[in-house]
Amino acid sequence: MFQKKAIVEAFGFPKNYYKEMGVVMATGHSSPTIEHVAQLAGVSTATVSRVLNGSSRVKEATARRVLECARLLNYKPNMLAASLRRRQTSVVGVLVADSANLFLTSVVHSIEKALREKGYHVILCNTQNDPLIEAQQIHLLLQRKVDGFIISVAQEKGRHLDVLRNSRVPRVFVNRWPVDVEGPVILADHRQAMEKIVAHLVSKGHERIGFLCNVAGYSTGRERLEAFKDALASRGLPCDPTTFQIIESERRLTADAVRRILEVEDPPTALIAGGFYTTLDMMSGLQKLGIKIPEELSVVGYDDHEWTSLLTPPLTVICQPAEQMGRLAAVKLLELINLPAESWDSGLGELSGVTRLPCKLIERASVGPPRNQPLTLKIFKRS
Repeated sequence: MFQKKAIVEAFGFPKNYYKEMGVVMATGHSSPTIEHVAQLAGVSTATVSRVLNGSSRVKEATARRVLECARLLNYKPNMLAASLRRRQTSVVGVLVADSANLFLTSVVHSIEKALREKGYHVILCNTQNDPLIEAQQIHLLLQRKVDGFIISVAQEKGRHLDVLRNSRVPRVFVNRWPVDVEGPVILADHRQAMEKIVAHLVSKGHERIGFLCNVAGYSTGRERLEAFKDALASRGLPCDPTTFQIIESERRLTADAVRRILEVEDPPTALIAGGFYTTLDMMSGLQKLGIKIPEELSVVGYDDHEWTSLLTPPLTVICQPAEQMGRLAAVKLLELINLPAESWDSGLGELSGVTRLPCKLIERASVGPPRNQPLTLKIFKRS
């Protein structure tokens, strides 16, 4: 027999509960049910279900008590039977193009948190920006009968997404916009972001502004580049192709590329990085070149992470709303999961639209007035 007093004190069971039960734990049932767990814990079966599904909407003390009761009774919920009754598994596949990208890491963290609060679990897959890996993972997750997908696609075009084009499985796309695949798309507002950056630099007196951008076939890079050009044009500022460097691969931006943009006859007085990796590589390149920030060159990075405020000087950045994007992606997916099947026949309508969330400019010490002396670049060994 279990030590009743110790369990009561440790897990806060009702003090008169065992007396009412007549027996402690040993229910005599070879297959304890959720009702037995609920009765022993002094809660409803709905509360037991929420705890066992990982919901955070239950007090910690109650959750601990329920879990201990389930353990003592050796209760194992029949997840297969439950999923067959609901025709759902409460599992969502989340595919990201690059799990090392801290922005995407933040988005995934928000997605997982929002889904867990609703009793869903996440299977996370890293596609490594490879469409073949992405297609394989989608097929594997479909075999596991996931309820839906949230995807930051490896490529926005291609046959690798045909399985989604030809199916009704709920899906939401985040950060990248795939071609000809129906489903909600959650993006940062890159046009608004570039407008904020350029306005800030112009307010400090800058007119020659450079831009380092990774297009790599993705809509995000293209949108940022076009928004940058438009922000300059709307102010009558020069849009000189020599002042922006287009990178065609996922990474790396070398110090040579940074040097090229600063070696032109009239180099920019400010430089913008158009992405997470581009920001890292820009700062590395400027350090190799011996550029003093902001005395010789003002710089703005993309995305705010802990390290950006620890630089000397701290880096001015545009902050994409990663947490909001992840949370909204989860909300949109749950709407699709609960959508009647016949709704897919007539199209998803407004549910399949594009949502752009505003970005925030965080002003730090890496932006100052334009330099008043020629730029001097340090000679370094080329890699």
